[in-house]
Amino acid sequence: MDLPVYEEMAEDTKVTLKCIIKENPIEGQFTIKIDTDDFICDLREAIKEKQRGTFTYGSLSIKLWSVNIDIGSTAVLEQLQNADLTVESVTGGTRIIGGFSKVEKYFNNPDLNKIHLVVQAVQNWCDVYDKGFASKKTLNKHKESNTHDKMLDRERKAKNSPSDPDSDVEGFHDYDEGNENNFIPYASNDITAFYKETDN
Repeated sequence: MDLPVYEEMAEDTKVTLKCIIKENPIEGQFTIKIDTDDFICDLREAIKEKQRGTFTYGSLSIKLWSVNIDIGSTAVLEQLQNADLTVESVTGGTRIIGGFSKVEKYFNNPDLNKIHLVVQAVQNWCDVYDKGFASKKTLNKHKESNTHDKMLDRERKAKNSPSDPDSDVEGFHDYDEGNENNFIPYASNDITAFYKETDN
């Protein structure tokens, strides 16, 4: 007597994501079907292929946010078009950074009644100001402005705080095994001053 053979069915790990384009969230809506085992870089590539006319600079120029927006939230979609507001402040969403995270990290069981992904082309993006610009010309004009310089200075100061062991901020104390006090007081980040202090 032959017993029936049951083939193990592969679990379907594909999800359909409802996406909107930040610059045009009401008209720029589309879906992407992707495997949750795929990487975020694969998701970017799938978006680029599906929206060839929109994203002409390659998949690396696409910014993504995981969001949870009700499909009928027209007011939220209208706010997204405002260049002065961030996706995070409007939607409470999370910026997806890096390409080697799995899709399932952000979209394991997406709600069918929600928008899941905000997509933005970033060919004219200022990472310091976290804002996109209409053209390369306006981006360059922004980079030459005082606003850009102030944001850049603020970012540098935050990255080089004295609590950071790799900091070159004045007054930072560096560890030295040969010094019984176990630190060298830095008066400046000038290497000559460093050697003069250690010779004493």
